[in-house]
Amino acid sequence: MKKLLFILLLNGLFLACSDDQNNMTTVDKDGKIVLSPQAKEVLEGLSDDYYECRENATKKSDCRSFTSEAICRFYNIEDFKEGGEYIDYIKIKDIIEGFTKWEVLGPATSQDVLDEAQKNANNHVPTVAWDSSKDYGHIAIILPGQQKKSGKWGLDCPNSASFFRHKVECYFDKPLSYSFTSPKNIMIYVKKS
Repeated sequence: MKKLLFILLLNGLFLACSDDQNNMTTVDKDGKIVLSPQAKEVLEGLSDDYYECRENATKKSDCRSFTSEAICRFYNIEDFKEGGEYIDYIKIKDIIEGFTKWEVLGPATSQDVLDEAQKNANNHVPTVAWDSSKDYGHIAIILPGQQKKSGKWGLDCPNSASFFRHKVECYFDKPLSYSFTSPKNIMIYVKKS
């Protein structure tokens, strides 16, 4: 019962602050944009929900809608819902590639594209990264925050979150290179204003 009350409280907090993008970011002592305490609470709640889903899964297809749910809940959008339900992750690609409300920023091999992705997320514009080398490639969420230099990518990577479908792990507030071993074939998409 306590967990249910906590989830309802968290959802209420999220809905109360999600319309104001300033509540999702703050500035640290060095003047850098970082995730706000409210944003971290939302992401911690999403992580808890994800692990609970994985723990209670009875078949391989369980929890396949969690990435779409996380994008929708964090950015307060409904692009990845059909009939009131969050869609399976395999349908996300069709929406970001074919939906007129989303557009490709470009490949993650371009520092300019990665910079623009971080700028969009800092302005609370829904932004995602997708592995285009596979029909149902992995999808990561670009989060507000600061870019971090990736030794393996050789680029400054935007802040991100991911709810892996092929393993029981999720993360948030880490560089995009944590999700993908290489920027090759990773495309960045953004929701149009």
